Amino acid sequence: MNRSVFGSRLILLFLLSSLLLFNSLEAGAKRGAEIVVQKNDGHQIHGELIAVKKTSLLLLDAKSRIDVSVNVKEIELVHVLKGPKTGLGAISGFLVGGVVGVTATGKSKDCGQCPNSARRNIIGGALVGGIGALIGALIGSSAGGNEIIILQGLPQEELKVELEKMRSKARFKNFQ
Repeated sequence: MNRSVFGSRLILLFLLSSLLLFNSLEAGAKRGAEIVVQKNDGHQIHGELIAVKKTSLLLLDAKSRIDVSVNVKEIELVHVLKGPKTGLGAISGFLVGGVVGVTATGKSKDCGQCPNSARRNIIGGALVGGIGALIGALIGSSAGGNEIIILQGLPQEELKVELEKMRSKARFKNFQ
């Protein structure tokens, strides 16, 4: 097998395994959404959404690190804080760009006698991967955006729908 083809396949295998490893590490750190609950009396509670019950929200208070249960009838609105996904975008962009760069530099058949053609594939993957990381970071930084859910004054059916939507953002989705 040609050294440049072997090097290209090795780099491609490394990039794909890195992507799989990154996804598995991300799944292990599952947390609930970071939210701010504004109560009818103006008091705010900032923390992680642990669970959504039928009549209350269970939060892990950010300051005291104590579980707090807030009755839905006492809640005016819930502000779901979503941070930008700059890092995820950069890593994804680098991996995709790296694969494209390795593939593009490995396609040239007339340069089989070029010295260090495997190194050329690595450099091509790194350069295009760097451009992909920059583009991915820009896209990821704009992918954030907070969400405000108004619960006060909602009819019972609409309140159930909103609570079900919030359940998907909780650490424990099927908590009763």
